[in-house]
Amino acid sequence: MGDINYFDIIANVPSNDDEIAGYFERKMKMAERDLFYKPEDFINGLKGVIKNDAAKKRSYLENEIDAAVDYGHKMSYNLRTDVLDNETYDEYHTRRVEVEIESYKSQLEEVSRDESKLLAGIDRLQGGIDDLQKGKLKPLTRVLREDEQRFLYVKLKDEGFIGSDEDYQNFCFAFGGAPLMGEKFKKIKWCVKNKQCLRDLLSKIKYGGTDAEMRRTAELYFLDMKGQKMNLPQNRKRNEQSADENSMNEILKQFEKI
Repeated sequence: MGDINYFDIIANVPSNDDEIAGYFERKMKMAERDLFYKPEDFINGLKGVIKNDAAKKRSYLENEIDAAVDYGHKMSYNLRTDVLDNETYDEYHTRRVEVEIESYKSQLEEVSRDESKLLAGIDRLQGGIDDLQKGKLKPLTRVLREDEQRFLYVKLKDEGFIGSDEDYQNFCFAFGGAPLMGEKFKKIKWCVKNKQCLRDLLSKIKYGGTDAEMRRTAELYFLDMKGQKMNLPQNRKRNEQSADENSMNEILKQFEKI
């Protein structure tokens, strides 16, 4: 098994909190594919590096604070005992020490924030894996009747939105919440580049909650056409020139009539 450069992974984490779990998931899948890592090994290794890196940074900054405080005490002693001609010089250095200490404290807070943000991203990734393994996913859509499920399954396959080999039970678990009969859920691959089509579909039949919750839930049910985490786009008006969006619009019109 090869080594993973966890520090390189951490150095390139996106600044958007919502993207962190997806970024870690992509790196985990690369480690699975290229280095034969188990997901739990990758996650534990990444957690360990993040915590150790944060601990080293804290130790360094805390030592710098102690040294600055000690230097400040010496300056204060000089203020009390030195001659008047040197008083302004000592006061200047004392103020510089205070500014330096505040800077180190600010950096300590930043280290803690960064650590918490990264670990939260890993927890979201771990939570998604646990949900998939246990079959305890949040509902993606409202409950659908069997004829509604069958209609969507056939139409989405025929129009190329999902694969022709998509398992029907797997599909119905996502679309309508039908039981899986003991099988583990496999994320559905969205086979077209246009993700607005999926957003339009889910907006029509979603379970409820906010738009942000729908986007987070969609990550657990879908992969994009490249096999990576599904990131639904921000909502926009339908593009009349898009064949995919026109096809989806027709499917939704027919769906309403069932």
